[in-house]
Amino acid sequence: MTTIVTPPTEANKELTASQASNPLVNPLNPKGIKPCCACPETKSVRDDCFLRSDPTTAQVDCREFIERHRECMKGYGFKI
Repeated sequence: MTTIVTPPTEANKELTASQASNPLVNPLNPKGIKPCCACPETKSVRDDCFLRSDPTTAQVDCREFIERHRECMKGYGFKI
């Protein structure tokens, strides 16, 4: 079973006291999702591109997917 996780909206950015004690929780990531679990859709497309590309050109071939994943991660407040 795959859980689809999307970045939070402006409407749900307030934190409770218990959420504030978790270092992963921030206004952009109120559920405290770990980096490994955030953005599974963009992560799998990026990884699939790397697996199917020639290792010498994968960085260039997969640039679009890398950028999409970075933007999704930034939407949760992760600095990558």
